[in-house]
Amino acid sequence: MFFGPAPARDSDKVTYPFLGPFTGMMSSVLTAIHSILIKAAIEVLQGKTMDLVWYNNSLSAIGLLPLVLLTGEWQEAVLLFTSAAEDGADQYSPLHTFIVGSIITGIFGYILLSQSIEIMLNCGVASSLT
Repeated sequence: MFFGPAPARDSDKVTYPFLGPFTGMMSSVLTAIHSILIKAAIEVLQGKTMDLVWYNNSLSAIGLLPLVLLTGEWQEAVLLFTSAAEDGADQYSPLHTFIVGSIITGIFGYILLSQSIEIMLNCGVASSLT
């Protein structure tokens, strides 16, 4: 799929696909709405940005729980914690792989949390929309 202007196959006219400009406009609209909601929530929480970050992360975790149950991912989690390493000296158990992956994910999650805090602080102090 081509996202820029391209000549039509059967003519010399240049056509512009609708998907690119539409997603760009929707991104801007949703970013503006998100900024307004953050500012309103910070006012309700009396300027406690960290409470908003904690609340946001908690709701995300709670929101993912039904998806884990509905998609059958919980069965994979049970297998992860109950299976042993395969035969061979170079094999790690699935639990070991999970722990190492969790550490790596935690590091990047902390970086994203820092960005989330920065966004919340920025919207609370300087928002051009509110």
